[in-house]
This record gives sequence, C-alpha cells and structure tokens, in this order.
Amino acid sequence: MRKSRILIVGICMIFLVGCFLKQTLIWAETLNEETKQKTLTAEKVSQMSEDSSEDIRKTSIDLVKKQIELQQAKEAILDTRKKENTVRFSLLFNIKFPEKHGMPKEIELIMKVPEIQMELLILQQKKVYEALHSKTVGKKAFYEVLLGQYETGFYEERVKESNIVADRIQKQYQRGVGTREDVEYSNGVKDEYKKALSNAEIRYYRNKEKLGELIGEDIRFSYSFLESLPDQKLIRSDLEQAIQYALEHDFGLYEAQKKQEYAEQRVSEILGIYEGKYSKYITDIKKYLKKQEGKTIDYEEFIQLYNDTLTQIDSPWYGSYVINLIFFKIQIPKEWFKGEYSGTRYLEDQKYALFVALVEREQAQKNTQQIQKTLISSIRDSFEVLKQMQSSLREAEENQRQKEQTYQEELKLNQKGLISFSSLEASKNNLYEQQKTLFEMRVEYAKALEDFNEITAGYIEKLLKGTTLEDPNHYESGDSLKPSWYLIPDTAGYHFTFGVRIPSGYEVDSYELCYQDIVIGKKKEVEEQLIHLGLTYEDTSLLQLKFYQDDKLGYISYIDGTSYGGELVLTPVKEAVSPFENPENGMAVGQWSFLSEDGLLGKFQFAINSYYEYEEYVLRYETTEIAKGNKTESIQTLSLYFSNPEILAIDLYQNGEKTQTFALVLTEEKSGNIIYLKDDAIEEKSLFRIMKKEDTQLEVRPDASDFPDQTLLIGTHAIALNAMTDELFELASKSAEESGQTKIYYKSDLTSGIWYDITSAKDVTGIMKGGRVVTNREINELLLVYYTKPSGVTIIFGTPNGTSIYLSDLDSPSDPKNLTECKELGKEQEIQTQLYENTSKQDYKTQMKSLDRLLKNIEDPQMEQVTKQLHAIEDFIIVLTQQKAKQEILNVVQNIKNEQKEKRLLRAYIIMKDRINTEIERLDLLENAELLQKYNTALTTIEASINDLEPSLQEQDSLSNLLSKSKEQIIISVQKQDYETALKEVERIVAGETMWEETISSQTQKKLQEEMLSEVIETTSDVLIKQVKIGESEEYRRAKADGEKKEVLDSIKEKQLFKVEQALSELDSYYENLLSKKEEPTEKVALYKEKEAFHTKLLLQVKDSDLADELSDQLEQALFSTKQETDQIMLSYSSEYQKAVAQIQEAQKALEELNLKYLDAVEEGQTETAAQLKENVENTEGKLEREKEKLEQIKQAFVDGIYVPDFNISKKEEETLRKKAVEKELTQLSEAEKIEPLSEKEQERYQQLLQEKIELEILYLEQMTEKEELISELIEQPKFILEEISEWKEAAVIIKPLQEWIGIKSDYEKELDLIKDPTIRLGLLETEQEKLLKISQEIKTVSEKAQRERKQFLKTAADCGVKLLKIDQIDLEAMIEKEKEKLAIQKETLLGDISELSKEEIQLIQEVTDTLTISQMKEILTLTEKFQKEADKWNSKVILPWNFILKGVTEQPLILSKFPIQIKKKILVPAQEMILALGGTFHYSIQNSVLILRGQGKWIELIPNDTKIYFNDRKKTLSIAPIQSADGTIYVPIECFEQIYNLETTKIGNYWISEKIQ
Repeated sequence: MRKSRILIVGICMIFLVGCFLKQTLIWAETLNEETKQKTLTAEKVSQMSEDSSEDIRKTSIDLVKKQIELQQAKEAILDTRKKENTVRFSLLFNIKFPEKHGMPKEIELIMKVPEIQMELLILQQKKVYEALHSKTVGKKAFYEVLLGQYETGFYEERVKESNIVADRIQKQYQRGVGTREDVEYSNGVKDEYKKALSNAEIRYYRNKEKLGELIGEDIRFSYSFLESLPDQKLIRSDLEQAIQYALEHDFGLYEAQKKQEYAEQRVSEILGIYEGKYSKYITDIKKYLKKQEGKTIDYEEFIQLYNDTLTQIDSPWYGSYVINLIFFKIQIPKEWFKGEYSGTRYLEDQKYALFVALVEREQAQKNTQQIQKTLISSIRDSFEVLKQMQSSLREAEENQRQKEQTYQEELKLNQKGLISFSSLEASKNNLYEQQKTLFEMRVEYAKALEDFNEITAGYIEKLLKGTTLEDPNHYESGDSLKPSWYLIPDTAGYHFTFGVRIPSGYEVDSYELCYQDIVIGKKKEVEEQLIHLGLTYEDTSLLQLKFYQDDKLGYISYIDGTSYGGELVLTPVKEAVSPFENPENGMAVGQWSFLSEDGLLGKFQFAINSYYEYEEYVLRYETTEIAKGNKTESIQTLSLYFSNPEILAIDLYQNGEKTQTFALVLTEEKSGNIIYLKDDAIEEKSLFRIMKKEDTQLEVRPDASDFPDQTLLIGTHAIALNAMTDELFELASKSAEESGQTKIYYKSDLTSGIWYDITSAKDVTGIMKGGRVVTNREINELLLVYYTKPSGVTIIFGTPNGTSIYLSDLDSPSDPKNLTECKELGKEQEIQTQLYENTSKQDYKTQMKSLDRLLKNIEDPQMEQVTKQLHAIEDFIIVLTQQKAKQEILNVVQNIKNEQKEKRLLRAYIIMKDRINTEIERLDLLENAELLQKYNTALTTIEASINDLEPSLQEQDSLSNLLSKSKEQIIISVQKQDYETALKEVERIVAGETMWEETISSQTQKKLQEEMLSEVIETTSDVLIKQVKIGESEEYRRAKADGEKKEVLDSIKEKQLFKVEQALSELDSYYENLLSKKEEPTEKVALYKEKEAFHTKLLLQVKDSDLADELSDQLEQALFSTKQETDQIMLSYSSEYQKAVAQIQEAQKALEELNLKYLDAVEEGQTETAAQLKENVENTEGKLEREKEKLEQIKQAFVDGIYVPDFNISKKEEETLRKKAVEKELTQLSEAEKIEPLSEKEQERYQQLLQEKIELEILYLEQMTEKEELISELIEQPKFILEEISEWKEAAVIIKPLQEWIGIKSDYEKELDLIKDPTIRLGLLETEQEKLLKISQEIKTVSEKAQRERKQFLKTAADCGVKLLKIDQIDLEAMIEKEKEKLAIQKETLLGDISELSKEEIQLIQEVTDTLTISQMKEILTLTEKFQKEADKWNSKVILPWNFILKGVTEQPLILSKFPIQIKKKILVPAQEMILALGGTFHYSIQNSVLILRGQGKWIELIPNDTKIYFNDRKKTLSIAPIQSADGTIYVPIECFEQIYNLETTKIGNYWISEKIQ
C-alpha cells in the first residue's frame, strides 16, 4: 500500500508539472502574439481612415434622416391634397369643406419633395467626397509617420556610427596617432546625433498618436510601417484630363449644379402655377422669357411687364356694382366680393415669386460658373506646384549623386593624408543630411500629390490604378473596375454630354446610343463623348447601347434615360445562334421601370435585347395575368404590384405562342432595374390561366363574386383597372365624398378574386394574403351606380341592358346646382322652400321663386351643341381605346374634350351671370338683403371663373392657330364618325406639340412636322407683310390727329415695332426648326436662300411714314443677319472651307501636343530633345498661321464673289442653276434692247448666251424624266427665245402627239381602275399599246428628219419624246404580261385539273373558254351554285359547261348555256339545246308532256320522269328517267344522243368527253 501511495503521489506530481508547463507555454505564446509586430500600409490606412471617419458617419445619419424627411413630406403632401378634395364630418355634424390655399403653400407642396431629393443627392455625393477627404488626411498622416520612422532609423544609424568613430579616434589619440581636435570633433558629432535622435523619436511618437486617432487604433507600439511613397510623375497632357475629370466629379461643383437645377425647376414650376391660374394673362411673360433664353434678363423691363400683368389679373375686381333703388343708387365695390384666393390674393405675401425665382436661378447659374472657374484655377496652380516639386526632386537626386562622387574622391585623398579627418567627416555628414533631405522632399511630394488628388476628385488615384473611379452621379458605391456610363446636362438644360467608360478587357472600340431602334447622334469611339440636344421620351425612357469592335456588334446594354449615370451590364451578342437556343440562366437581357402616377396607378415599361422577337407581352404573378400590352407599349396597372416586383414575370408572345419568360430584378443601380432570363424560361401552357371574366354579361349589377378580377370600387363607381382615367378617378372620388363611401376596394387577381380594402395599402401585400380582406356581402351592401368596362364604356346599373352614359353628362353644368359657385344657393333654395312650406310667408315665397328661376335647368342651343360634340369625342376615345392607340394620341383627344367642357362651362357661367343680374334687379334690397348678399357673392365668383375661362385676348402664334384649326377639324370629323380624318388631325397635333422638343420621333412624324412648319412659315410671312405694309397703325394716326405728345407717339411706335420684332423672332424660330430637320446641305442652303429672299421682299414693302426709318432699320438688320447666316452655311458646306478648317484644327492639336512635350522635356532637363521640339513647335506655328491666312482668303474670295462654294451639289443641280443664270442674263439683255440698241460687246455676249442656252437645253433634255416637263420646257419660253432660236418653234410638232398620249394614258388609267376582269383589262391594254406605237412612230419620223437637216436641238427634243414614250411602252408591256399571268392563273383555277386530258382535248377546252371572259366564267360559277340547290332535290351534281366536251361532232366547240347534271354515274344534258346544237329537231307536247328528238333519220320519244322511251318505235328502258327543272328545261340522259348520233361518252377526271364512233 505504501508503494501504491508513493506511486499515486508521483503521478499527481507529474500531472501538476505537466499542467504548469502547458500553461507556461500558453502564456509564452500569448506574450509572443502581443509583442509580434503588425505592419501598416498606405492603402490599409486609407481604408481605416474612411471606416473611422466621424464626418462620414454623420453624413450617413443625415442621409437616413433626410430619407425619413422625404417620406414624411410625401405623406404630408398626400394628406394636404386629400384635404383639398374631401368633405369631412364630425359626430356633431360639423362639416369641414375642402381646404384651399394660396400660391406660397402650393409652391411648398410642389417643391418640397424636389428640394429634399436635391439635398439627398448632395448628401450622397458628400459622402463620396468625405471618403476621399478622409483617405487624403489618413495618407498624409501616414507619410508623416513614415518620415518619423525614417528619421529615427536614420539617427540611430548615425549615433551608432558616430560612437564607433569617436571610440576609434579616441584610441588613435591615446596611441599618439590622432589629434585632440579630431577627438573633440568626433565627440561633438556624436552628441549632436544623440540629441537629433531624441527629437526624432518624440516627433515619431506624436505622429503615430495623430495617425492612431485618425484610424481609430492605438499604433504607438508593436507596429511597423511599410514604406510606400507614390512617385507618380505628371506630364503636361495630364493637366487637361485632370481638369475634365474634376469637372465631372468635384463635390463643390456638383452641389452647385444640383442647386442650379433646383432653381431652374423652381422657375419652371412657378411658371406652371401661374399658367394654371392665370393662363390668359401670362402669354406676354412666357414669350418674353422664351426670347431671353440663353441671355441675361433685363429685370427692369421684366418687372414692368410683370406689374402690367398683375394689373390685368386684378382687373375683374375694379369698379363697382350699381343697384338702382327708387330714389337713389347704391354702389358696391367689386373688391368686396373678391374671394380669399381670387386675383392676386392667391399670391399672398409672395406676389413677386416668379421674379425672385428668376433672380435666384441666375445667381445659381453664376455661382456654378464661378465655382467651376475657381476649381480650374486651383487645379492649374496645384499642378504647377507639383511640377516645381518634380524639378526640385530631380535636382536634389542629381546633387546627391555629385556629392557621393565628391566624397569618394575626398576619401582617397584622406587615405593619402591630404585631407584632414574633420574635413572628410563634415563631407560625409553633409552627404547623410542630403539623403535625409531627399527623403523629406519625397514625403512632401507624396503629400502634395494627395492634395492634388483631392482637389481633382481622385484623378491621381485613377491614374495610379488605371481604372475608373466612382462616378459622381452614380450615388451608390461600387466596383470601379466595372463598365459604367455618365450623362452631364448643360447648365441651361438644352443639351447633354454622354459618355462611357469600358475596361480594356471588353475589346470594343465604338458605341451607338439608341432609342426605340433610332440612333441618337452618330456612332462614337469609346473614348469620345456624345453631345446632343435634350431628349423627350415617348413610350419609354429606356435607352439601348450597342458596342462594336471593327464595326462588328459585340455587346448590348440598356440604361434608364432619366438617370445621370451608373454601371453597365454588357450582354454579349450571340452570332449564328438564336437567343432562344440554350439561353444562359441568369443572363441580363434588358431593363424595366415603373413610374407611379398618382399613388394608386402607374406605368410599367421595359426594353430587352432586340434579338428577342415578340409581338405582345403579359405581365403576370405566378399563373395569373396582371396586364397585357403590345410591343414597345407601356401598360397601366396598380402601383401595389411593384412594391415587390421580384414576384412578377414577363412572358413574350410571337404569333400567339409564348416564346420566352423573364424575371424582374429590383436593383439599387441608377442604370435601371434589370431583366433576367428565368430558369423556367418556357412554361407549360396548362400552367398559364387567365382569371378575367367577360364583362359583356354585366348588364345589371352583378354579385360581388361575379365582378371580373382587377375591378376597382371608388365611391359609387365600379371601374375596370385598364379603363381608369384622370377624369374617371376625379368623378369617382367626387361620388365618394357625396355618398360617404370613402374606402377603395379592389378585386385581386393575385388571390383568385378576393376583395381587399386598399384605402391604406402600402405595398403588394395589400392585395394578397396579408391584405385587409373584405367579404362579398360587404361589397354587395355598397351603393354602386356606374360600371366602366375595359372597353371604356360606362353603364348605369339597374337600367335595361345596362344603359351606357357619357362621362361628360355626369357633371353637366346644364344643372346650375352642379356649379361649385352655386352650391350655397342650392342649399339656400332648400331652406327657403322648407321655410315657405312651414310658414307660408310671402317673403319666403318671393325668395323661393327667385331661387327656382335662377337654378332651373339651363336650356341653351350653344350648350346643347357642345354637349353633342363631347358625346362624339367620347365615342372617338372609346374607339381609340379599343384600337389600343398610343397614350399620346389619347392625351390629345382628352385635352380637346377638356377644352370643350370648359367651353360649355363658360357658356353656363355667362347664362348664370345674366340670371343673377336679373334677379338682383327684381328683388327689393331691404326685404331681401341677405339673399342679395349671397347673389352678389355668387356673382363675383362666377365673374372670376368667367375671367379665368375666357380665351386670351393676346394674339396666338401661327403654330397655335394651326393646331386650333386641327382641333376644330377633329370635332367636325368625330361628329360625322369620320375617325380616319380625325386621327390624322390628332397626329398633326402630336407632331405640332413635340415640334420644339428633340423628340425621337418616326419619319412620319418628322414629315408631318416639316409640312406644318412650311405652313406656319407661310402664315407668319403673310402676317409680317401685312404689319409692314400698314405703316402707321390706326392707333398712331388717331393719337397724332389728337395732337398727343411725342412720348405718347413714341410709345405707340415701340409697341408696333415690338410686334414686328416678335413676328420676325417667330419666323426665325420656325426656319431654325425646319432647318434642324433637313439633312442634305442643298436643302439647308435652299431654305436659307428662301429666307433671304423673303426678307428682301419684306424690306421693299416699307411705305413712307413716321415709322419708315425705324422699320427699315429693323428689317435691314434682319436681312443682314439672314445674309450672314446664308453665307456662313454655304461656306461651311464647301469642300475648300471644310478642308481649311480641318487643317487648322489638325495644326492646333499638333501644336498643343508639341508644346506639352516641349515643356516636359525642358522640365526633365532633356536639352537636345527640347531643342528639337522647340523647332517643331515653331514650324507648326508657321503652318497654323498659313492655314489661317488661307481660310481668311477663302472667306474674302467668297465675299468678293470670286469663290463660289461647292457644297456637294449634283451635276444635274449645277446645270440647272447655270441654266437659270443664263436665262436670267438673256432676259435682262433682251429687256435692255427694247430701251436702246445693244452695244457690240453686248450683242456678242447675247449670241454666246444663246449658244450656251442651246447646249444647256440639250443637256437638260437628255436628263428629262417627265413628258409634262418636256412639254412645259418647249412651250414656256420667253417670246424672244422662240423668235431667236427657230428650232424651238419647229419642236412644237412633237407637242401635239405627246399631249394626245398623255390624255389617252390618263383615260385608260382611270378606266383600268374601274375594270376588275383581267380579260377585259388585257384587251384594253393591247388597244392602247397599238395607239402608243403609232404616236411614237410619228415622233421618230420628226427625229429622223431633224437628223437629216442637222437640227441638233430639234432632234434631241424628239429623241427625248421617244425615250419618254418608250418608258410608257415598257410599262404597258409589263402590265400586259402581268394581266396575261393573272388571266392564266384564274383560268387554271376555274378549269381545274386537266392533266389527264389529251392535247387535242385541252385545245378544245381552250377554244371553248377563250370565247368567255373571266367575269362570264365567274358568273357561270355563281349560276351553277344557284342551280345546284335545285339539283340537290334530284340527288344530282351540276357540271360546269367547260367540263362537258363534244369531240368530233360539230365544227365549232360546243358550250351549253344550260348546265349538264350528273346523277350517280350518268350524265344528263338539256335536251332542246343539245339536239339543236347537233343539227336535229325538238318537238314537245304540252298537253301530254311528250318529247320527240329527231336527227340523222332517227328519233326518240320520251316523257319526263319516265324511264320508258321509244327509239324508232321500239320500246326501250333508260337507267335514269329524264328530268324537268323548275324553269321547264328537260334534261335527258346522254345515252339518248349516243343512240341517235352514234356517240361514246367517257369520264376523265372532272371532265366528260363525248365523241363520235367511227
């Protein structure tokens, strides 16, 4: 046991020792980890600085707060808008009517969200800037630590070395070898280095503390710092790139630009508020602002115009109402009845809001310009500092190398005893100090480089990485290596700059930007930017990018045109493989977007790779269809669906078959939400079910369960979702207020038709399982009056067959109580009626009768006419809806409808105004004061409404007048149900409304716009001529006759001149617009020439008057400007000018590059290279000056008339221009000769011109393409030309036959239009061909005669006529061949299969049918079909005449007018026609119905419907009895004729052949 105890104790001791050793090892390992050195790099410090930045954290918090503020603002605005349109009740029946507000509140409502959104964008970009700033500060602090680390190490080495040296010198001195001075020197150096080391360590420690505070970590101990100083050398060409990069990415500039955009939007929105409230008064303000676009506004002039407008706005409330009493009159100022928000009261304390907004916009624009200017200046200054530091560094490095070399030489001398120890040590220490200084300079350069990187918004970082940094307009951080795009709008918003950044790995060299397959601008190289006028999007805002390599399409990407930049998803284009074959799952193929319109509804649109072909698409949830649309069309649907769009899918359909399915993916990228291929790309059709029910059955109110899915219930209206419009929503909302049914219900298609209360729904879960379910019983208990079907038709429940109604009748002003201004009077009528019924007082009766007269229904012919027009317009809208017309078309028609409703409303107001005035005169003031007060209040509000609705007295421009005519034509056309004409006019309006926008429109719309511009140019020109011809206006003449002062007369003149100026400006804008649509240089030049000719003509219209001088000056200036424009355009298109400009640009570019290289060489100390570059610079400067001189010479030659620009006109155009010039000069000389004889020189010139005229005419004739043109050329010549050139008179012989043929051609072309039968058409064409050949021969005879007599002009004219007739001859031959082909095809169809017949038999058929026209053959077919109905009674089949052939029986082919018939396998023929055709006789007895057929000495006696016959008195039996038809025709079996004429009948295919047996 003792041994056991000892053993146990031993084991325990070993265990304890083991545990102790293990713990010791753990402690040692932990200690080692703690003492282990950590290494920091510049990049790591950069990231840690960003992560620890308090500024970034604060901005992130501000972003969240701002997002919350945005949401709150949106909700507050919705609440305010609701209060504006809702009547609210309390338990105590305290009614709160819709709240109104003034303009300041409206501006706040409109601009609050954009303001917060602007601030959000600025904060997002501020976060990017602060990240860059924190990195810059961190890196600079890191470089200071590196310097401290270097200095500490440097001085440690120096101390160590100086100790060794001092010990060595001390020992040498003790041995008597050295000197005491050397000992003292070495000790002094050692002490200095120790002191320097101590100071360096203190600085190093403090710098680490500072860096640690920045990165949020204690780095004073156990940290080392990797030396990594950037040494990026900048060259001169980097400067402009750095400036450009900074302009695109600088935060300060971005902030200013966003504030400028906001200021511009504020002006636009305030102007919109003014237009909505005071549309008829602000036309002059709008014109003035449009004229000042791009210019500095003269605010003194503007404020005067603005004050005049304010005066006009308040004009309805100037003066007083006069009430005539018995002995006196009472005048009540109209101002008393001015509403709280009527007139300028609506402006409240911001009467000059538009003026202030314009000033703020201008200040914002100037601020942006100033910041940009300051930024560029700062970058240039910083760049120069960097370049100086680069030079200093290079000099310091060179100096270091020289000192090292000097020290080595001194060391050798010291070793020889020629230089003292102290001198050598001083040199060595200087060398060490130079090394340290060089490192310090590198650190300072690195810090300066970081500062430059920050001021250029990260340009150096981009240069170092060789990749694109985050785009400022891409508000979310991302991988800088990915492809990206950016869009920079100009400060005025008139154009944009677009560009892409594509990593080299994609191997693309160019790109195209497209919208709906239309290329915007031109193809650009990847490095190039696209500058283009701003776009207006129609059906979708999705743009397509195509990327090419050597003109070969490589990638396609889609972007959202409403954004300003972002990442690109490049989809490779598959070659030779259909995109439907083996699609890659998850491949991005396009983009989608959803724009909410009013919170309830929104528009969905998408664009995909053009290789996926489809005609229509379906948006669905699982197996339930949500909406359907045609290709390129957007669809309207509930916004709730898109709260979680990734549960949705798109199915594509081609020819009714589903071809592809795509998934919607919601991304945070501004480049747009992405469409991906789904794994279940092609689903089984059985999985796809449509939940909709037919709405045509809903003639009476259905049960809740029977309503189709996607039905909305608002107020007393049931509305199919796809039929929802703004007007309908407004009417339904109004019914909700009146009925008290304020909730909105929706029958969800996502849950198989469950009803939901979506009044407060926030997302798609509101119409799914998580929504507020409503039972069918609750829905059935609701009051529903109207139902609007998907077709757009609205019916009334409870009426027979669901009577349809017009929406315009629901709020018709024919009932005065529907007028807002008369609501109070309607209530008063009820009160007075109740009072009278209860008391029978006369006073109440008087007032009740007055109110009854006032509020009775309006019966007015004008209003009834407008109502009919509204009904016609609504019918047109329904037709357009059913035809799935574009939204822009529907919008135009809806606007016309709204205008007509306003017209009807205005008429109702005028009638009510007269009624109220009548009642005011009839009522006694003292007895009816209270009611009269209410009448006056209503009268004031009605007058204000009339004032708002009355058409503006200010003149409309020509385009507006043209559009008004189109609207009038639409109203006329829809009343006649001529929807085709109406649609054409609607398309004209769409074209006119987009005239001033850079809309990506179709060629059809472009052509329409060109036609309309030509019309308005003509109209405006006429207006200008009238204005100028008038001279002094009637107003001026009256004022002058009244002896008004000069100031008054001058003011009237200025107004008249201003009108002319406005018209000139309008004309210029139309010409400019039309020019922008022309592509060919010749078209543009011709248009400029036309404009110049008009201005010349206009100047000649000025009459002698007091206005003549000012008017002439004005028009001369306009003419001068036009001439300059014409000259400039002609020059710019000439080849010489273009070549000179290109040479100058090339020389300028070369000079800039050489200058930069020269400066770089000088700064780098490359003397020889700099000298060579300087010489190249001087040579290029000389070349540039020579090219500039050449360009000036071209300009001067053009001005002097020496140089005629060649702007790529065709040879024919050039000859035509020359011909006109020759004719003009000939005419001038001829006219001059009438006054006095021509000089010898002039006569010589006259003869030269005559000869040139003939030569040009011959060339002109040879190029002639129209007979009419030839006749016109031969006839329409000046009399003196006909007299001088005899050949011209002789050429008249070819005019008559040409005119004859033109008449013949016109006649037969008209006749051909009426003839459909190819047989008759062929005959007509062959007749006309003979006539043409005869006429052509006549003219050929003239040509041959002219050739014999050597009359070149006459021969050319005749040959031209023959050539033109030859064209018609070829056309005729082609038409004849075409008709022959048609005839052959139609006959082949009618004859059927004849392949089994012999040639002889076919010939017989041809001979038979050639006697018939196609029309006759078709008529026979029709008769056959009719006769077949009778033949059906006999179980027989009718045989076509040409299917029965008699062969070898008669001389001519036989065709029977009565059709043979077939019963079973036997054929029966019309007896009488057949026997007579064969030369026999026919006898028929009506009394006993006996028929006798005789021929060739044989006879047969038979009776209809009896199989027994007598052949030559011998009784026989037929297999089929003869038949008598309804018209009396007797059909006899063919065997009867076979016996008489010895025939044999056989059947081949569909044909029966009867031939004589030999």
